[in-house]
Formats: sequence, C-alpha cells, structure tokens
Amino acid sequence: LGTDAFSLKRSLTTRTITSGIQRRMSTITVPLDYDQAMYTRDALAKALYERLFHWLVGKINSGLRSASNGKEDNHDLYVIGLLDIYGFEIFEHNSFEQLNINYCNEKLQQLFIELTLKSEQEEYVREGIAWEPVKYFDNKPICELIEKKPIGIISLLDEACLVGKSTDSSMLDKLNQNFAKNQHYQSYATVQDKSLSDSNFRLKHYAGDVTYDVRGFLDKNKDTLFSDIIVAMQCSKYQLVVDIFPQVSAVDAKKRPETSGSQFRTAMNALIANLVSCQPHYIRCIKPNDQKKPSHLDFARVSHQVRYLGLLENVRVRRAGFANRQTFERFYHRYKMTSTKTWPNYKGSVKDGVVELLKSQNISSETEYRLGKTKVFIRNPTTLFLYEELREKQMPRIVMILQRVWRRYRAKKRYQQNKAASKIQLLYRSYKANKWFKDVCRSFAGVNNMKDYGRRVNWPSPPSVLSRAYSLLVQVHKVWMAERMIKSLGTEEPAMRTKALSLEIFRGKKPWTCGRKYENNYLEKPTNPLHNKCGEAFQKIFKSFGDSNVIYADYIFKLNGNGKVERRGVLVTNLHIFKLHPKTFRIRRKEIPLVSVESISVSPNSDSLVIIHIKQPDRDLVLDLSICTYEGVSELVTVIVEQIQRMTGVRIPVVFSNQITFNNSRPSKKDYVMTFQKEQTQASPSIKKAKAPNTFVTVYN
Repeated sequence: LGTDAFSLKRSLTTRTITSGIQRRMSTITVPLDYDQAMYTRDALAKALYERLFHWLVGKINSGLRSASNGKEDNHDLYVIGLLDIYGFEIFEHNSFEQLNINYCNEKLQQLFIELTLKSEQEEYVREGIAWEPVKYFDNKPICELIEKKPIGIISLLDEACLVGKSTDSSMLDKLNQNFAKNQHYQSYATVQDKSLSDSNFRLKHYAGDVTYDVRGFLDKNKDTLFSDIIVAMQCSKYQLVVDIFPQVSAVDAKKRPETSGSQFRTAMNALIANLVSCQPHYIRCIKPNDQKKPSHLDFARVSHQVRYLGLLENVRVRRAGFANRQTFERFYHRYKMTSTKTWPNYKGSVKDGVVELLKSQNISSETEYRLGKTKVFIRNPTTLFLYEELREKQMPRIVMILQRVWRRYRAKKRYQQNKAASKIQLLYRSYKANKWFKDVCRSFAGVNNMKDYGRRVNWPSPPSVLSRAYSLLVQVHKVWMAERMIKSLGTEEPAMRTKALSLEIFRGKKPWTCGRKYENNYLEKPTNPLHNKCGEAFQKIFKSFGDSNVIYADYIFKLNGNGKVERRGVLVTNLHIFKLHPKTFRIRRKEIPLVSVESISVSPNSDSLVIIHIKQPDRDLVLDLSICTYEGVSELVTVIVEQIQRMTGVRIPVVFSNQITFNNSRPSKKDYVMTFQKEQTQASPSIKKAKAPNTFVTVYN
C-alpha cells in the first residue's frame, strides 16, 4: 500500500470521533475491540478491491472514448454497453450475499417486464386494439419489500446496525413485526412452518421461494471504512492508492459510513436509471444441466429457468398479439408500388391508402390485421413476407425507370461539357507545347560550340503536361554532354571512363581517392629496383598464356590456404590474374581466368582489403593492399570489373559489408569470416587471426 505502518495500524485499531464545530469542536480517539478491528480490516480489503475495480473500469471507458474535430463527443449517445447479469441463487444456506444478488435479479426482471410485456400490452390499449391481457408475475411488490423506505428489509437492516445492542435475532423480530401480513414474506413466527428455523425467513421471489438465514446479516451489512482509514491511505507514496481513496470532506467525515445494503441499493437504482435511458436488447442464456455435461438436457432445470425468466409470458403475448406493427406512413410509402390504385400517388388519406393496399391482396380485416389510431397491426408474418416479395418484384422496374431518365440526362450533360472542355484543352496544350519547344531551341542555339556544351544554360520551365518530356530531354542532353566531354580528352578518354566507373562503384559506399591518376603497372616503374627483371618476366607470361597488356600490377599481402599472410606480387592482365613471387616474379600456383571471377567483396571502412570470389574449385583471393603507398582498392576493383564487363558484357557485383564470408581452403568446404576492427595505429599487413574459430580480422585506422 505504500503507507506508514504505524498510521495504518492506528487506523485499524482506533476510531476518531469528532463533535461540535469550529472552537467548540472536540476530537476523541476510541480504541476498537478485537471484533471491531477485524471488521475494519475486512472493510479496507473490500474497499481496495471495489475501488480498484471501479478505477480500472473508468480507465477502460476513458480509453474507448473518441474525439471528433478536436472536441469531446457526447459519447453517451453512441455507447453499446454489455451487462452480464449473474444468475438467481438458491442454495441450501442463503445469507446476506444471496439476498443482494436475488434483489438485483428482481430489479432487472422488473425492468424486463416493464419494457417488454407491460409496454407490449399498453401499446395495444393505446392504439385502441381489442386485446385480452396476458397475466404475468409482477415482481414490483417483492422489490418494494426489499428496498422501500422507510419500511423495507434494507432500511430495517440499516436501522438495526445503528442500534448498538441489536442482534440478528432482534433484527428478525423487527422484520416479523413489519411484514407479518406481507404475502411475499414468511417466517416461523408468522406462518408456523416447521421447515423454517428461528433464524430463517422466506421470500417469494419470481424465480421461486428462497429461505435466508439471518445469522451474520448485521456484521455483513456494516461498512466500518471510517475516515481514519481514508486518511491513512491518503498518506501512501503510490499515486494510485491516493486516487482511489479521495479526501473526505469535513462534513462527510462526521457521518457514519453507508452500509453495504444501502450502497448496493443505490448502485442498483443507478444501474436501472442507466438502462432505462438506453434501448436494451436481451440475450437469455439457458443452463442445460448442473453437471456441465455435454449433450445432456435436464428438463426440470430448463423448465424452471424458462418459467422464472418470464419467457412463457413473452411468448404468449407475441402469439396472442400481432407479429408486426408499422405506422400508416411507413407502411404506405414502402408498399404503395404493389397496387395500381396507390401507385404512383394516392389521392386519399394515408390510412385509406393502407386499406387499399390490404384489400388489393385480399387480406382479411377480421383475422389478419387491425387498424389502430396511428399504426397498422399485422398478425401473421407471412402477410408481411407477401408484401416484401411483391415489392422486390416491382423494385427493378422502378429502379430501371429512374436510372434510364437520370443516365440520359447525365450522359447528355457530361457529353456537352466534355466536348467543350476537350476542345479548349487541345488548343491550349498545343499552344503551350509549341511555345516551350521554341524557348528550348532558342536557349540551346549553338550549344555545340559552347565550352561547357550548355551545362550552365537554364532550361525554360515546362508546362505540367510536358514534365515527362522535359525529364527525358534533360537526360539526353546530359548523356550527349558527357560523351562530348570524354571524347574531347583524346588519349585520356579510357582513363576517364575507368574513373567514372570507380565513382559509380564507390561513391557513398567506401572512402577512396578520386583525384589520383590510375597508373596500372606499378611493378615496372623505375622506383622498383627489380623493374627490369619484372618486365622480362611479364613478357614470358604473355608468350605462355596469350595475354596482351597489363591492367594492374603491384606488390600486395596475400592470405594463403594455411591462414598465413605472405608478400606477393599480383598481375592482372586482359585475360588472367597471376600471383607472383616478389623477387623472381614467377607464377605461384596457377593462373586464374578473369571470367571465373564471380564477385568482389570489400568493406565500407578505410581499410585496404579486397576479397575476390572465384568459381569452384579455385579458392577465393584475399588481398591486402596496405603495402601500397597509395589508395589502391578502388583501382584494382575497378579495372577487374571493367575488363570482365568488356569481355562478357556482364558487370560482376561489388559487395560492401562489415562481415565477409570466403573460402580460402578449397577443395575443402570450410568457410571463413573476415571482420574489421578500428585501431589507432595500422600494422602492415593488416590481416590477423581472431580469437573466434575460422575468423580473421582486418585492422584499420
């Protein structure tokens, strides 16, 4: 509860009584005996359960409410409520709880009688229809016996709770004195029935006679939730507890708490008032047996439920009465197309029109219908079905007439409007298109002789209908402008196309150097002490394998099949990829055809790792270009992708990922994983074995 233990103990074991007002007000703390403290504890437990339940229901209802146009709707007008009614209880031992439950069922049964049986019969009388009333059990007297003020069972219970020396037996004597002549009340003192003990009384409910034992009535009716308990709950550190126990005003603090019976009576009256303001619909549930067995019907149990639910009376009213009733206006306007005398209009009154409709189908006024003051009452549902069938047969014809007239009018009107609009649109669009194309030709006149080929020329704003054509023309101009610029480079055109491909592959995906010139063959540069030896080795390779030119060559670090990093030379020609010894430049292992390359994987980081995935049975190439003094990843990847596309017409995929799976030990099927880690200082080579099995890590800064 989150409240102070001492305050809670004091509120459960003492009671504060305040008398007088202002300066004459005095406060007395009265200790409670054992029984009173127990009742106070139980009252607190019940109050916690009840108030928490009401708080939860309030939160649910608040969440279901909707707002419209920024204002709260009057949601009470649009509520669908479900009321689950607990059943009538008749046990071997019935106490105060059963009295309240059965009282609730009596009140709801009374509402059902008033809204169905009673209102049904009253309507016949109001409309002047000859009617023989159906007798039904009116449980209003039993409701008054329980709830009436000041002489009712609940009122007498409250009075007994106020008297300090009252007992359950004295309370029963009080009931006997007041209800001895009431035909719905019985006790041993009033009827001398030996089946009733000295502590019992019997009420004749609509569902049957119920015998109640008064022992414990006074204790259960008392609500000892005094203001001391509420003050203790107000000191809780939990806001929920404070909210469900609002502060009691000074006036209410002096009052004695309302008894459980009075609280239940007040709640029932509020519920009935709420139900009366709505339009109730009933779903009656019949319990087939008490053993909860499937496919087993206890006839006595079902008959008892049907009887006390009032279903027999309801059925008798329906069978003796009329199955359908409608106002004259509704009946006439709904079915007037079924007779030629009333369609399309009837010159007489609406009531006479209804009579003509009924006569047209030879409906007998003696047995099948009655005319009230404002409504027509039809006894047999088949009569109404007949008119509905006739109406259904006539509706297609009427609808077709209305549709034909309306469609002709609408089509003619729309045709005239569309014809005029189309002509106006055609002329205006032609004018706008011709004007825009003339403006484009004027703006780009002599564009072939401009230095930037019209790059800085502002396009005229196109009309909306030419937005697609504008986009296509801009794209065509950009392609033409790029081609002219590239061709103007002369011998530098291939290098520019390679750099454009690098931009397409790496832009926004991995850090790379765009301004560096790709030099392709770095092994034969004079800065390499072994460049002469390297050149001779390249010539031998070209003669042996038929290659014609070098597209990339330099020193690299390579991960071998044993997971060790070795320094090697790599040679990429127009046909193959060769792994070379770093000093003799002899081919290591065997050549790899470019057409066997499936894809290339790199990371999105600033490292120098390139993994070239090769078709089986060859293993993947894991290359580390950190030995290079330049950013070489973009150049190596681009020249390989460009050459393969030139050979096969297909661009292999370049995958950017922080975790790359590769196979470096084929024909073994074991795969490895390359991860990436950022460090302050980058080592060379940058590939290391990770602690996890079959995993390598590439460090970068």
